[in-house]
Amino acid sequence: MTVRGLRVGAPLGLAAALVTGLLIAAPAASATASPSVSKLSVTSGPTAGKTRVNLTGRNFTTVTAVKFGQTPGTAIAVHASTSLQVTAPAHVAGVVYVRVTTRSGTSSVVTTERFVFVAPPTMTSLTPNTGNPPGGTRMTIRGANFVHVTAVKFAGLAGRNIVVSSSDVLAVTVPAGIYGTVDVRVVTAYGTSRVTSADHFTVAKGVRSFQYAGTKDPNQSLTATWLPTRVNAPWVVTIHGGSWINGTQANTQNAVNAFYAHGWQVFNLSYRVGLNVTYDQQVQDLRSARDWIRAHAASFHLNPNRGTAYGFSAGGHLAAVLGLSGGFRTVVSLSGVLRPEQVASDAEASTPAPTPTVNLYERERVMMGCDYVSVDTSDDCALRWRAFSPEFAIKSGAPAFYIVEGTLDTVVPPSSAVSFGAALAKYGVPHLVTMAAGYGHTDQEVFDSAAKQASMLRYVLAHSS
Repeated sequence: MTVRGLRVGAPLGLAAALVTGLLIAAPAASATASPSVSKLSVTSGPTAGKTRVNLTGRNFTTVTAVKFGQTPGTAIAVHASTSLQVTAPAHVAGVVYVRVTTRSGTSSVVTTERFVFVAPPTMTSLTPNTGNPPGGTRMTIRGANFVHVTAVKFAGLAGRNIVVSSSDVLAVTVPAGIYGTVDVRVVTAYGTSRVTSADHFTVAKGVRSFQYAGTKDPNQSLTATWLPTRVNAPWVVTIHGGSWINGTQANTQNAVNAFYAHGWQVFNLSYRVGLNVTYDQQVQDLRSARDWIRAHAASFHLNPNRGTAYGFSAGGHLAAVLGLSGGFRTVVSLSGVLRPEQVASDAEASTPAPTPTVNLYERERVMMGCDYVSVDTSDDCALRWRAFSPEFAIKSGAPAFYIVEGTLDTVVPPSSAVSFGAALAKYGVPHLVTMAAGYGHTDQEVFDSAAKQASMLRYVLAHSS
């Protein structure tokens, strides 16, 4: 039926009326209904914004704005009436509702529209804030916003085994390869902590044991003490005494402390000792340690051509032998340079009394496998005794020697130091022999006085540069 041009019975959704000659289409229901949001693809993002969010819902036509709280999002892309994309704006931390506005209205506030802006992490403390170069230090970091932590960086190096206990506490293992003072930064899905004075981690003195001979024998190990921030540093191997049959690294701690405190990278050696160990095996251990250190010079920030061999007692004798075998600029021998013929002669004169010299000679005999014979002969025994004496290894271009011998030493004949100094002079080798009046067999002839230590260190440094 038509009433004055109006056709009654047309579909409601697409009704048409002819009014004064005009055909007017009634709007469809989807174009007039307000939008609604049923899902956000991402429900959180950084306060810096820029999170791309997909919205699912209804009636996303004629969209004019998408707001996060009161702040408009950007780069709106409507894919269909049920889907659109928007970029979250920068916003203070907190929960907001995401609402879509079209020409027909604004979506209602419902829980499905909630979006959380999360601030980047902040740090307030590191415990501990120092460690050793090899890494492995377990550190606790305190701060805020440790949410969705993805990494903890130490000057770009990733920490290991991150455990987040709460939003303000986490633990991490410091990686290897850190030197000096670095910034520690926590990285989360919402940003990276800023650099502040609270995030400084310092690798100070490195102390670590290494096997230098490719074995697991603790007697073929060294303890390295070094400062990674040093460049082109001098270095020293410290060799303990013990009459070739005992002794430990603890015996040379005075030297370790003195050299390290004055700029040296220090390597405190263990080597095979005991009645069943030969002298040749001990010398081989020391040479292996020297070669290992020089091969790892870059790791310890040292100059391989600025080495010093230091030793006390039997260690002083071994330091002389090692230094003369190459790879060192200087040798320090305290109460240690032996002339086997002198020891044998003194021991024979003391027999049968069990004096320290007699005991020393007995140990040497065991190592050599025979009684002392003149080194001028060519039999095997003589050759072994000749190799034992550093005096026969001296040649032009040998390293400079700093020798101290107590005048009251009853173990090592004081005359040995004088004779050795004369042999060095014969080949034009720089040397300084000091006879410490009133001292016996002890390293205190150097280490009981800061002035004496300084004298030794000045000499070594002058000949190691």
